[in-house]
Amino acid sequence: MAYDYEEFVGDPVCVIWLDAYMDFEEQDQKLCMTKTYGELQPSQDPYLIVVGEVSPEGRRAVTHIPHAIVKRVVRLSVEG
Repeated sequence: MAYDYEEFVGDPVCVIWLDAYMDFEEQDQKLCMTKTYGELQPSQDPYLIVVGEVSPEGRRAVTHIPHAIVKRVVRLSVEG
């Protein structure tokens, strides 16, 4: 399946998505809008993959976000 943000692969992005967390005081699971920043990697269904660190030794701080909970992907500008 093709997603609108596949053209951003290799670019720095901000991924806005819904994450769940547990409020232990209220014993309730809640959703919160979350932002993840990093380099977008090629998609591996059912996940969008964002890498926080890229070094000569490889990629670290890898986040896998299910496509179904992604609200928006914003390409970030890098000025050199």
